[in-house]
Amino acid sequence: MKKRFVVVIAAAFLTTVMLFDYNGRASNFRVPDFLDLKSDKEQEAGYRRQEHSYSDADSLQAFDSPEAALRFYFDTLKTASNLTERQMAALGGTIGEGLQLYEEAYRCWSEQWRRKHAYQEFLASWQGTVQVELLKLLPAGRQNGQARFFVETRHIEVTDDNPRTGIFYYTGFFVVDKTREGWRITEGGLTPQNLAWELGGHQPWRSDPVMVARIDGLGVGMEDDIGKPVVQGNPDGTVTVRFLDDGGMEKYRVVLYKPKDGMWRVLEKAGGATAT
Repeated sequence: MKKRFVVVIAAAFLTTVMLFDYNGRASNFRVPDFLDLKSDKEQEAGYRRQEHSYSDADSLQAFDSPEAALRFYFDTLKTASNLTERQMAALGGTIGEGLQLYEEAYRCWSEQWRRKHAYQEFLASWQGTVQVELLKLLPAGRQNGQARFFVETRHIEVTDDNPRTGIFYYTGFFVVDKTREGWRITEGGLTPQNLAWELGGHQPWRSDPVMVARIDGLGVGMEDDIGKPVVQGNPDGTVTVRFLDDGGMEKYRVVLYKPKDGMWRVLEKAGGATAT
């Protein structure tokens, strides 16, 4: 069962809700009675999900860096929207530029990835999305020789159980590589943040960058002596936790970032054991 935490602000006869979903994306919602003016048969026919097919004829612009490719991907998603007619009715009309931009976003993925994931599958993953905003894009080392990035995003989504819009925060890692088509995303995904984490009081150590660097970053316990920790703030909002030996020489280094939910994430590390 999904756990949701809702803050409701009533304005006139419409309600706007900031809703945070721990388990995943927002589900679809039912149009309220005062907007539901059609018969049952008309509703069934008129509120179907929009259909959109993919054409591989067009190609993307050339990107001069892996970061540029990833920024273009999220810039494209910012004005795309995938809403049913029922959802648009609850919002008061059309929002964004519809489904067409999802084609451009889909082409940002590598040809190999696209062969494994059909366009309709990619499109369906954004159902209920009104807007996607990229909040943070940070380098996160390399994975199998490919550039790796951490992202934090804020989404406006439509729920289906009640006429509500929700603001959701996500984090994820994306890998970008130079392919025969140019710079393309080869791997990645977004995970919803748990904005109720601090209320629950579980794993409080996740608010401490040194503890997260030890446990998630280096895979060591609190009893292991890996040196004196020194925390250094960086201009991009990350912190670097350095573990020094008795002579002041660096033994290990872990770079972390704290997104909206307050739990530190490990971006990259140098030295130490493999993270568990």
